Parts: sequence; C-alpha cells; structure tokens
Amino acid sequence: MAAKHVKPGDDLTIDANVYNAAVDAYLLKNGQQPRGSFRPEQEQQTRIVIRNDTGSDVVAYQPIGFGNPLISPDDDLDGFLDRIILSGHGPLSSYNYQWGLAQEAIPDGDFGEVAVSGLSYAQVQVKSGMIRSAIKFVDPFTAIGPTLVPVNCGMCRVIWLQEVTGTGQYAVDGTVWAIVNLG
Repeated sequence: MAAKHVKPGDDLTIDANVYNAAVDAYLLKNGQQPRGSFRPEQEQQTRIVIRNDTGSDVVAYQPIGFGNPLISPDDDLDGFLDRIILSGHGPLSSYNYQWGLAQEAIPDGDFGEVAVSGLSYAQVQVKSGMIRSAIKFVDPFTAIGPTLVPVNCGMCRVIWLQEVTGTGQYAVDGTVWAIVNLG
C-alpha cells in the first residue's frame, strides 16, 4: 500500500483499524474517552512509523533496526517535519542500538508502528538452567531470529517474564513472553 495524502473529492479506501485509530485520537484530543481500537499501552510508548526494508516480513514484537528517514529535510522540509518515518532494517548488529520493537506484523515493503521507548510486549530466548529472577535486561544484537536475549546490562529492562515451570528456573531452551521497558 502506497502512503500518500488525499485531496478533497478523491476516492478514499481506508482500513477500519486505521479509521478507528483516527477517531480515537480525535476523541482523546478533545478530552473524550475513546471507544474503539484504543489500547492503554499506547499511552505508555513513543512510537514511530517505519517501512519494512529488511527483505522479509517482521512479526509483532520483533526487534527491528532503524535506517534513514524516508523523507529528507533537504527534499521536503514540511514532509520531514510532519511525521517521523524511517526505513526499517536488519540485521540489528549493524544499527548500533538504533532499534525498536514492532507493534504489529509488518510485511516486507509495508509500513508499521514501532515502539522506541516505553513499555512493550516482547519475546525472549531463554536457555535451560537460567533463573527467571536473574533476567533483568534483554538485547536484540546477539539474538538469532525475531526475539531478544538476556544480557547483563542494557537499555531494555525486563518488567515481567513468563514463568514456564513454576520453579523459577527454565528447564529447556525456548522462547517466553515478556513485558519490557525500552529506553
């Protein structure tokens, strides 16, 4: 889907989720309670829009690296200042801590929202023998696949991590759900 502005009188086909989000934003701006697709975690995040230029589909809550703005201030200053839209890239190791977590599935070449700070869901790779309570930070740069891995320190703090065995220790290698704080 090509992203472009419309003019009065143009035919417009809009996804119901996009329309509902616009209505919710209008209601919020005018001091009213949204009734549609609004999700509370959206208030707890800073999000930007990216175009998925990774060469493959991105799954929801997958880390993705950032490239350059799609609109250069040299080419169109008003367009550049209108909304932050970056190129989304991988592998993450080449983007030196410039990454976020996709908040929706983003097919290759399409646009989607990515959290760059605040709370988000994520998937974390764990290894057999890891102690759940010892996992305080996660990082995408050593991960294989669309998940995060535990690290000793970092900019992505674990708020909650899924319990699997009930013992506080992981018995097998696998992936668990988490709530993380980016930033």
